[in-house]
Formats: sequence, structure tokens, C-alpha cells
Amino acid sequence: MKSYNFSHIGKRDRNEDCFLERRLTPKSSIYIVADGMGGYSNGEIAAQIVTQSISEYLANDKSKNSYISSIKKAVMFANQQVQEMRGRLNTKMGATFAALYFTPRHLFAFWMGDVRIYQFQNTNVVFQSKDHSMVSELNKERNLTPMETERYSSFVTRCISGESFIEEVEIVELQNVEDSTFLICSDGFHRIIDPIQLSIDDLKSIEKMSKIACNANDNLTFMLIEGG
Repeated sequence: MKSYNFSHIGKRDRNEDCFLERRLTPKSSIYIVADGMGGYSNGEIAAQIVTQSISEYLANDKSKNSYISSIKKAVMFANQQVQEMRGRLNTKMGATFAALYFTPRHLFAFWMGDVRIYQFQNTNVVFQSKDHSMVSELNKERNLTPMETERYSSFVTRCISGESFIEEVEIVELQNVEDSTFLICSDGFHRIIDPIQLSIDDLKSIEKMSKIACNANDNLTFMLIEGG
């Protein structure tokens, strides 16, 4: 598999997004994008803890648990690590994230919040993760106006924030076929760019993506994984 990664600060003072690609075993790997929550302090620290803790847990997991059980425990481990850092710094912090976990026979997408995962086959979208957000919840009841969407756009309903209780991570098993391409992107990306309208070559163009990112009001990060 080949991957292409891009992260830009946008018009923000600092980049609170974080991405990680790691080979866990000779036949398994993980790709994660985490977005530090801007309403809290130290969002960039939380994002780093989340990406590193999840990958570290899965890399060292020698149990006979199912993959799904291991993913859930990895997320709980990440939450514990954020909780410990919160205590040391005496401040709130948190992050949303999305990840793809490739194993020898299975592929799992898992996420909390509004970092998104897309799976393309040729030019068709065969999977798109559903945001855990206030906008998504309200849209189930009625169609929000553009003004309402903007008003509630920063509110997420699931995240890792070091609280004693967190909502459960959402996990979906995907079909990993040869012509698949995968995209994991922060909300700073999918709020201003419709991935369906961009070609793979566009996403690989640092020059083109940098021009777009310079005008973004938020950090903008994505990972593109080819080769199913």
C-alpha cells in the first residue's frame, strides 16, 4: 500500500491535528488522524496522545481478544493516557479521531467525532463514516439551515477527553478490495472540500492542496491510502 499525507495549519495559530501511520506487524498496519479539540487547552497534545496510544496498544496486544475487542480496549487505553495528562497539566483536553486498521484478513474503520473516513472504488464512494456531531444528530430530526449548521458545527457528541466515562467507539468492518482507495480527513478538510469532487491526483498535489489550505479557517489534515 502507498500513502500520501498532508497537514496544514490553515489560518490558525497552531496545528492541533495529528496523523500517524504505523506498521504493527509484518502483515498489519494502522492509519490515524486525530483533531485536537479547539475549545480545550493543549489540543495538539491530546491529538498526539490519542494517535500514539491507540497504535501502541494494538502493536503490543498479545491477547487472544477479537480485533473489535482489542480496538475498544485501545481506545479506552488512549482515554486513560489523556486522563493522566489532564491531571498533570490540570486542564481539560480532548481529541476526535478516525482510523483504519488493516489486518491479514480484515479491515476495520473506527472513529469518534467528526474526523471522516471515505472508501472509494474507482470514482465511487462505497463507504463514508457518519459524524458524531450535533449537526448530524439534529439533521436526523429536520434539515438544518446553513446558518444553523454553522452555529452547531463545532459541537461533537463523541471524543476522547479523559473523562471517566466516554461514549463507545464506532467500529465498521470494510471490504478491502484491490482497487480501493481510502481517505481519512479532519473536519477542517471536509468542511471546505468535498472529497468526492476531487481527483486522486488533486489530493496528491502539494501545490494545489497548499493553495486551498492557506485560505482555510481551521487546520486541514488528510491521509490518502492506495492499494487495498
